Amino acid sequence: MRAIDAGLIVTDTYTNFAARYVVMNFGWILHYQASIYFLYAIGHSIPNAYLNSRGQIRSTLLPPRWVFMFFCVFMAAACAAGVLGSGVYLAVGYDQGGLLATRPGYLMNYIVWSLCLVPLASGYLYFGNRLLMVIANNHASRPNQSDTMNKAVRRVKMFISTQLIQ
Repeated sequence: MRAIDAGLIVTDTYTNFAARYVVMNFGWILHYQASIYFLYAIGHSIPNAYLNSRGQIRSTLLPPRWVFMFFCVFMAAACAAGVLGSGVYLAVGYDQGGLLATRPGYLMNYIVWSLCLVPLASGYLYFGNRLLMVIANNHASRPNQSDTMNKAVRRVKMFISTQLIQ
């Protein structure tokens, strides 16, 4: 998408800013939706209950599957509609009044992206932590693999926390 956008910019094909903005953000929307579907896959790979290292059955405290599926579909559709809507608002302001007219559109665009990314990051933290907990308890019950797995889980958690800080 970025190569197509760059080619259209170089050839001066865009007639207005709205078309340019939609093509420019289409790649980001596809990336966001791929992230939502990956979160969906993580959420569905977690069992509702598991055996901990002491042999007790524990619950993973997950929402029902249909609620999780509705949340993912709603987030994908709402983010696409919100970003494209704020982009058209921004582009119409730019085409009619120049740079000063785009300030509310940019503010609205940043608010929409923030409202899209905060639940996504929260979902990754919650469901990722649950998945790591199930994997760690599954491997802790095997005596010959517990040390190796605990080190691997610690490395994964450290990698995730350093990526979130950056």
